[in-house]
Amino acid sequence: MSKQDSKFFNIFSLVLGILVVITVVLFALARSVGNNTQKAHLLSDPKYVAAVETRVGSGRVAVAGQDNAALAIAPAAGVAPVAAAALPVDGPAVYETVCGACHINGIAGERFCVRNSGVKTVVEGVGDHGCEYMTGGQVIVLGATGRNFAAGMSGGVAYVYDLDGLFEKRLNKEMVNLYRLIECGDADIANVKSEIEKHVELTGSPRGKHLLANWDAELPKFFKVFPRDYERMLECFRKVEEQGLSGDEAAMAAFEENLKDLSRVGGN
Repeated sequence: MSKQDSKFFNIFSLVLGILVVITVVLFALARSVGNNTQKAHLLSDPKYVAAVETRVGSGRVAVAGQDNAALAIAPAAGVAPVAAAALPVDGPAVYETVCGACHINGIAGERFCVRNSGVKTVVEGVGDHGCEYMTGGQVIVLGATGRNFAAGMSGGVAYVYDLDGLFEKRLNKEMVNLYRLIECGDADIANVKSEIEKHVELTGSPRGKHLLANWDAELPKFFKVFPRDYERMLECFRKVEEQGLSGDEAAMAAFEENLKDLSRVGGN
């Protein structure tokens, strides 16, 4: 083989190799799009959603350290309701988030809303350690949870629809009180129902629609998870505000009132 023929052969081999790589990449992309089972709507100003991560086709969604983002996740058009109910969201999702909203027509993974300090979210199931170390915000779970729910939860509130009757066994009660929603005030009940209505509007959730259509029958299955010290502090605030105090003065008075509660020292 002459030098010219050898040079031509090398160039031809290089071009062929590049074409093979391009073909493989295009095939992988086409397969990923074909396997897509979710869509994500970023509902706020783009500058607020830079840290929102979505991987279409892999089922991974995460909102990390994000302020004022709004995210709604639902199955793509044409996906059967059964697949919608099983739509996975890898955890930890909604991690260290200060404020915003997140509605997920699907099931989240482990440590959903870990260290959440302000976001309001609705999801249709979570894995182990949900709401771990949560300090603020609101989480509504319209389905089963994993074990160790609310471990280290010191603030915020969670509402859980006890789908399988096992939630109390999965709850870490070290720092929280548990109440049946039907025994709470009208404001709590109205708040949960309103959030489910918004969830249905944003995601088309079949479970949300069922709960709303059968609200009176399903309401007794809802629980409220309330951090013990947080609840006590809010009660102290209520008492001092009834005395006409407000602002920093009310905060200091509530703090002093809380210190007088000896049960706090014992963790009760």
